Amino acid sequence: YAEQIQTLEALIHTLKPGVTSSQQQECKDLAHKLVGSMGMFGLLEVSQRARDLEQLMKAPSLETEQIEAAIQNVEFLKQAIAQAQVTP
Repeated sequence: YAEQIQTLEALIHTLKPGVTSSQQQECKDLAHKLVGSMGMFGLLEVSQRARDLEQLMKAPSLETEQIEAAIQNVEFLKQAIAQAQVTP
């Protein structure tokens, strides 16, 4: 899942305020996959943050604040996945 998060992070950094792009759709799709995967592993907070990200990406076009919130969500996901991988 770390690879998916890296892809998501790279895509989010390409988003521009007021512009709808294929990267936004890709972010939404990746976030949707993470919602289910993290829920299956019982990582409910991580799943919820992925759902929040998915909802942000459904906007017709993103404002700067939404992009910043998406970046924060991805940072949370990245840290949570890294922590889950080292926790026995």
